[in-house]
Amino acid sequence: DLDGAIESQKDALDLSKKAHGEDHPFAIGILQNLANTLSQSARVKEAEPYLRKAVELSNKVLGETHANTLRTRQNLALNLWNQGRLPEAAGSHP
Repeated sequence: DLDGAIESQKDALDLSKKAHGEDHPFAIGILQNLANTLSQSARVKEAEPYLRKAVELSNKVLGETHANTLRTRQNLALNLWNQGRLPEAAGSHP
């Protein structure tokens, strides 16, 4: 059940932020997973802010060229593409 998975991931994100802080790599991974699950549920607009936050934190914590950062930027581009925001999608990935 994707709705149950989404709620579990939101709970895990809250717990991770409380335990380790928002910019811990584990919290960033949960943001990415939550956004992916939302996208799989055809909730791409709802997924976008989670992806944007994950990109922001990944750039800060891991660096712009880290594989996880690049993957997250690619996921954001796909999300924007799926929303029909093609020019923005093209500009979101190097």
